Amino acid sequence: MKWGVKIGVAFYGSPTVAGGQVFVRGRDGQDGIFVCFDAATGRRLWQWQAAPREIPGEIGGFSIGLATIPHQIGVCSTAAVDGDRVYFVFNRCDLVCLDAAGQPPGAKAGRARVVWTYDMMEQLGVFPCDASNGSPLIVGDLL
Repeated sequence: MKWGVKIGVAFYGSPTVAGGQVFVRGRDGQDGIFVCFDAATGRRLWQWQAAPREIPGEIGGFSIGLATIPHQIGVCSTAAVDGDRVYFVFNRCDLVCLDAAGQPPGAKAGRARVVWTYDMMEQLGVFPCDASNGSPLIVGDLL
């Protein structure tokens, strides 16, 4: 093993390796986390972190167990990387796009720079049954 690190309290799925970086995700406390490491050294380059969304136990007359799951899971989605952008689905049912380089100039070191988020519950009227764990796919210029 070249290097190893501990992140958060839960870790899911496979890391994504691209452009000399390793992207992993999971949970720290109740927050979802997405962390970028230098592939050669294991040094933490930046981290994104956000609290889960409060979701009702019933949506549209359909009773689901989702109300408690986002607090227990964190980020489950494997990331997709395209050039300087990294994409993943967060347990808020959001599609998130981060700058793979990390924080913007002048920002606190070690923080991710959010390029945009897409709220799938709000924009598409959908909700996950158990967790938001689908992974984005890039095909040509489509995400």
